[in-house]
Amino acid sequence: MSAIDAIREARLVAVVRRPADPDAELQRLLDGDVAVVEITLDAPDALDTIARWRDRTTVVAGTVRTEAEAVAAAAAGAEAIVAPVTSEAVVRWCVANGIPVIPGALTPTEVERAWRGGASLVKLFPAAMLGPAYVRALLAPLADVPLVVTGGITVDNAAEFLAAGAVAVGADASRAVELVERVRVAR
Repeated sequence: MSAIDAIREARLVAVVRRPADPDAELQRLLDGDVAVVEITLDAPDALDTIARWRDRTTVVAGTVRTEAEAVAAAAAGAEAIVAPVTSEAVVRWCVANGIPVIPGALTPTEVERAWRGGASLVKLFPAAMLGPAYVRALLAPLADVPLVVTGGITVDNAAEFLAAGAVAVGADASRAVELVERVRVAR
């Protein structure tokens, strides 16, 4: 199954940002039925962690801001590239190399630019600042754009974002196991 299909099916991406013990954190997520993990590149050992875990679960690389980071993450085995912004260089490289890319956007113009540039999904970030009503309003004219909402996703608001039309939520790894059941119920 492709990373994009896995994200659509799971409806949840656990964002693993600079954990003290990456292997223990990833094992905890797997034991908690979390199917997709995003390992952010702002940790010194992120590429090694991606390489160690790529055969055990769906692993995507997060906080990818440059083409060089995208190249390194893909070489380490990341199944998709996630960015906090829409870097045209990152999107272009991923599209040219057949790597799914999920660039970040916030405004309707940014979302449209990311989607038309070749995004596999668009990361709406930071979503919680604007809430589920914003997602609903954004998707009224942009219904064909699959959004993954991240930034402030909690047990209390995840189902609301999914009900508003997001295809998935991205949440801090500390909340992800608790969210697995909430996301299933929200189907």
